[in-house]
Amino acid sequence: MIWALWQKRYDQSMEQNLPPRRKPSGQVITKIGHHMEDPMWPWDGTLASNPYKAIPSPQQPYPPSDPDMKPPTFPDDAFTRYVDSSDIVKVEDMIDHHDLPDNTSYMYDVEIPFDIEKNGSKFARIEPYFGDLALTGSIVKNANGGPTSADLSWDLDGDTRGWINFATGDLHVRGKVIENEIDYSDKTLAGAIDLRHLNQPLAYLDQSGNFHLKGRVLQNQSVI
Repeated sequence: MIWALWQKRYDQSMEQNLPPRRKPSGQVITKIGHHMEDPMWPWDGTLASNPYKAIPSPQQPYPPSDPDMKPPTFPDDAFTRYVDSSDIVKVEDMIDHHDLPDNTSYMYDVEIPFDIEKNGSKFARIEPYFGDLALTGSIVKNANGGPTSADLSWDLDGDTRGWINFATGDLHVRGKVIENEIDYSDKTLAGAIDLRHLNQPLAYLDQSGNFHLKGRVLQNQSVI
């Protein structure tokens, strides 16, 4: 899962970065497991007796706690596992499917985004695992003025800390933007306006109007 998320975040799942597919029949194929449609071990048939049986590396007995005691051993099948032959895993199954051609896209639970919206209008979204904020507009730091009634604003006791412009998608903050924030302690969030997803804080506006984000800001995104 983490591997697939990393690929997506750094655009590594583009087709030109993928492993090659097998060449036409008749040509020599080497390095089984290096091609998109190759089955991965232990489904690759290298275990002649049972291609679906995973065998651990040779076991070593634990050293005895008492020199006069014999070291304990394990039954021969203690670490043997069996895999359903219908659930064969291929190399392409381990690649992020979001941008792969001819594959159905999927999302991990931790990828379900936190949408920032108002009255059915979506302004932005935060990807919860890395905490990246995707905006259709840009960041406006040290913003003056204030939001209109159509804008999405974050207010506390009459104090507007920040807002997103309905027409432009720009995020206005009174202070600065701090990316890759790691401090989400109760003490830090006291007096702050925090944005939560499944009760986990992903970002917050402090009392000075600084916007702290778990990940990074992605500006001028065409698709939110």
